[in-house]
Amino acid sequence: MNEWMATITIPQLLIGSILLMGLPIILNIVIYRKYRNQPKVDKGMALVYHKLSTRRKLIRNLWMAPIYLGLLLLVMFLTDQMNPFGFFVFGGVATLGVVDCIRLYRKWQKEKRLAN
Repeated sequence: MNEWMATITIPQLLIGSILLMGLPIILNIVIYRKYRNQPKVDKGMALVYHKLSTRRKLIRNLWMAPIYLGLLLLVMFLTDQMNPFGFFVFGGVATLGVVDCIRLYRKWQKEKRLAN
């Protein structure tokens, strides 16, 4: 494993990092633009996150959070990243998840007040 890592050059690492982070971001922007002006789904099945109403986005985030955090802990354990930096990353991901849920809850309550 160390021999393979020693053969990676800086340009290869830079290109790999850009592709790893850039492609999902671009895909997310394309999907968001496609569904931004369409009616949102509040009942029934919707696989695409951007098709969901704010309430359904909140519900999906709440029940997926333990799964995501559990998988992150599993990856940390399997890659021997159970160190302070690994727990710092875990705390950051958990904090971002909580902030996103609070944001979605407030947006849902605002939409509910405006609808009444």
